[in-house]
Amino acid sequence: MRVLRMRWYTRLNKAVPELSILEPSVPVPEFNAPETEPNPPEPSVLEAQTHSPHDVEPTTFGSISSWNCRGLRSAIPYVHHLIADGADIIAVSEHWLWPYQLESLKNIHPEYKGYGVSDRRLNAESTFTRGCGGTGFIWNKSIQVFPLTDILSDRICAIRVILHQSTCVNVVCAYLPSSDHPFEEFRSYVNDLASIASALESSGPIIILGDINAHLCDYTDIRARLLHEVIASCDLYIVSSSSIATGPGYTFFSGNNRTSVDHILTNTFISHHITKCYTHYHHELNLSDHLPLSLVLKVDRLVEDATSVNPKLNWKKAVKRTPHFYLLSESILRYFLSTLINPIIC
Repeated sequence: MRVLRMRWYTRLNKAVPELSILEPSVPVPEFNAPETEPNPPEPSVLEAQTHSPHDVEPTTFGSISSWNCRGLRSAIPYVHHLIADGADIIAVSEHWLWPYQLESLKNIHPEYKGYGVSDRRLNAESTFTRGCGGTGFIWNKSIQVFPLTDILSDRICAIRVILHQSTCVNVVCAYLPSSDHPFEEFRSYVNDLASIASALESSGPIIILGDINAHLCDYTDIRARLLHEVIASCDLYIVSSSSIATGPGYTFFSGNNRTSVDHILTNTFISHHITKCYTHYHHELNLSDHLPLSLVLKVDRLVEDATSVNPKLNWKKAVKRTPHFYLLSESILRYFLSTLINPIIC
């Protein structure tokens, strides 16, 4: 029997103005230049949070990887390679899964779980045969993870990783529209990302990774300038372009074209807990035109009962923090209106 699945959204808030674009004459902080990188902050914030009540020494958490797989079904062998290479969490973008296929994220590996969202264009009237878009996570079952299901976006999803009973790290996977899409659509999803980052701020450190589809080192690029506003407002740090980043100097390749459109951003106060950040070199099992990024955190990790952790976002924080963050963006509204008009049947 077919079941009609409809998602409703009832948390409507008054919209506030969108992010502005920096004028070219306004200097943008050069986050990626070695001489201007911020000094490592005092380790009191996260270390105080992650201090174990049992005096457990800090241990290597393993790696958090991000990869635009360009279709998960053909990418499973390489996902297993990343797992064997030590990836505890893998953020995947462009998995191309339809809503009824998202459960397959839980079956990629017997020791891993999964969660994801599908592209809003994959509805009952879609003409796509192979699928498109989508973001998601795969993580080791030994880690306490809560998917943040109240993020209502088809290009952004997040999980809350529990380090201790009262300490967590929020990991966000984003797949922003490419240059083939209108700039207004790109700006709308950047506003979504800014709002989500602001809502997560009060619950713990943030790691944003994925295919951002922008060249953050090119300050003449209007997309990069827009994202740098978010980076400055949310006190983020571009780890993937910092002095500790190693590997190839690009993440996307097509013919002779080599560019970096995949990135990893973190709060500046968590940056001193990152021991490694690297781009993987090409591997024969990697059938995508993107290379994965990985970072390694050195923090306490203690598996405890995390039932008291609230897997929700503080949306009021997102609205109140600064006027150009808003809760309900045009892209999210379009997504749910299309769901109501063209309900997904599976």
